Amino acid sequence: MKIRQELLFKQHNLLNIYAWESLKNLKILNLGCGSKPIKGMINCDKSKYANADKVFNFEKKFPFKNNSIDGIYAHYTVEHIQNIWKLMEEIFRVCKNGAWIEFHVPHAIHHASMAHPDHKHQFTWGCFDWVTRPESGSDRYTKTDILFKYVKRRFMYADCNQIKRGWFIRFVDWLSNKYPFKYERMFAYWVGSSEEIIYIMEVVKNK
Repeated sequence: MKIRQELLFKQHNLLNIYAWESLKNLKILNLGCGSKPIKGMINCDKSKYANADKVFNFEKKFPFKNNSIDGIYAHYTVEHIQNIWKLMEEIFRVCKNGAWIEFHVPHAIHHASMAHPDHKHQFTWGCFDWVTRPESGSDRYTKTDILFKYVKRRFMYADCNQIKRGWFIRFVDWLSNKYPFKYERMFAYWVGSSEEIIYIMEVVKNK
């Protein structure tokens, strides 16, 4: 069953945490749950002190069977992973064809991305081009057995639940998502970096 048929789109027309919670009878992994597990998901973390259903190293083999998972949610987790290749290979292995992957990561030039001592990688608009189909918007990809395609990508200039969305924030949100490469190359240094990037990708196994 395609997850897209069950999705409830909320703020910014993006799949978010509340949409995931509304999905029934689907196996969704919440990677990096920490102390905040999400009801209805399989909450996973690498720390034994986390409030997790499964504790394992995300850079090694996941404790799930091939083609058994309907979706992946990771909120501010992927930037802490050293071997992202291995992470993506395992996500591809355990996910069903058509599964949706949602990553939230800090934008590369945001102060939070550069300041955290445990961040292993910084992320820009095209960071997952290497595992996506050319027709999904990428013109750079690597020879690999794993394959995804972009469903949505979005810059978030500020946490809209915490900061009132005045005209300036709305303008920068529009500018950054209308012209993402120009924004990263020039405008972001003038108006300040977006707080995060949201990537939503779909697993492609029927090549």
